[in-house]
Amino acid sequence: MARTPSPDTHFCTKILAAKKTPSSRCPFRAGLILTFVSFPGGAKQGEVPQGVLTTLALTEPAVIMMLQVCGLLALLAFPITKAVHEANLRKIAAQQADLPEVVSGP
Repeated sequence: MARTPSPDTHFCTKILAAKKTPSSRCPFRAGLILTFVSFPGGAKQGEVPQGVLTTLALTEPAVIMMLQVCGLLALLAFPITKAVHEANLRKIAAQQADLPEVVSGP
């Protein structure tokens, strides 16, 4: 039986990928921040020097704010209006009309 994939399938796949990508970068960013402030590996509670904690307390919020500003600038650099959104939807519909049918198994 031949069937074409639902547009919802593509949309859901993209949404799941978009949700997983940022979460996979968070440990990487956290590791970079901890390396930058010279946080000791395997440290137990009470063993971290006060200077390192102070540097971490000043660095981490600054990095988060910088990333938020970068995200805001990206949104400002690529504005989307209702007309642009509707044009994008028309392009997607045209592309999906050109897709070959997907044949599923028995």
